[in-house]
Amino acid sequence: MIKKIKKISQIGVFENFSGWSHEFWTFTAFFWENTYGKTTLAKVFKSLGSDIGGQLDELTTIAPTISWISQEIEIKGFDTNTNSEYPIKYIYGSANWTDNKLKGNLYVFDNDFIHKHLITWIDITHGNKEKFTDFILWDEAVQSINQIEELKKKTLLLKNDLKSLKPPYLAKEFNETKIREYLHLNIETDEESIKKRKEQIRLKITNLNSSDSIVKLPDIDSFVPNFLNAIVNEIEKINLVIAKDFQDVTSTTLENIKAHIRTHTNSWDAIDGWIKTWFLDHKKWDICPFCGQDTIENPLLEDFSKFFNEAYSEFSTSIIEDLKKCVNALYLEIKLDAHDYLKRIIVNLQKYYVYDNTISIPGSTLELVEEISVLEKVLT
Repeated sequence: MIKKIKKISQIGVFENFSGWSHEFWTFTAFFWENTYGKTTLAKVFKSLGSDIGGQLDELTTIAPTISWISQEIEIKGFDTNTNSEYPIKYIYGSANWTDNKLKGNLYVFDNDFIHKHLITWIDITHGNKEKFTDFILWDEAVQSINQIEELKKKTLLLKNDLKSLKPPYLAKEFNETKIREYLHLNIETDEESIKKRKEQIRLKITNLNSSDSIVKLPDIDSFVPNFLNAIVNEIEKINLVIAKDFQDVTSTTLENIKAHIRTHTNSWDAIDGWIKTWFLDHKKWDICPFCGQDTIENPLLEDFSKFFNEAYSEFSTSIIEDLKKCVNALYLEIKLDAHDYLKRIIVNLQKYYVYDNTISIPGSTLELVEEISVLEKVLT
């Protein structure tokens, strides 16, 4: 590898360069402003790498101020195998460098390398100067750039031709994906499905041409079952029945009965039932079900007799009979109307069936005819 530049004289801008203290590494980058010798130095290194010295003779310093110095280059090399330094020299007019162990092992990545090995000069743009990943590398691929450009032109022409080759059913839409699907149809596999599709489209066309019959189709009835109204009416009647109050009793009698109950029991569940059952069915025992007192001499019996008299029995019986009438009327109404309701549902279902076989899915007749034409061509 190069260790250090010791001397460059009469080579371009390096009229009498005596080297510098900086040493080279495995990878060394040079950056200066223009006219400082980057290109000249790159040519020196390229000559060293190829071991062709004659090409440096053309780089003689123009109008030198020191005419007695001859063209000469001296570079200190470093042999990594022997871990020792050695001089490499070039003198004007020589065909090769002396003791050049770097031949074939030194690479210079300059503008000339880019033009020859990465891209052509015409392809250098602002975009690819900043995006080197788009470049094609090495000598054998440089010619591929022009081939790629030609292929791009042919591809563009072929894509333009596709517009005239696309299937009829894509007349209003150009979609390369759909064209590829069309070109890769497996006719043997899809033949049955294509036939079914044809029949479906024919039916749609027939429907579209039968607009008069569609207009004359029967209307679908909209109705609410009568028994729903009957349920509401009967519930209102039931509410009126159960809201009735037994008025044929004094408030004093009711207060006496309630006071006796509150005094002798903590449970109010089914109290009315207890009182009625006891008085009408068990009074023969002459004992109060709440306190166990003898009721023969007790004024409570008189109060119960005033409440559960003949008028109460008639009141209770009338409520039960009215409720039975409401329930029977409701049952009869639901039974009769439900039958009519089911008949009307069946009629509507028959109408829906007619609609389903008459009305088509949206689509113009022309488009459907074109699609059938395409399917027939595919089948044949």
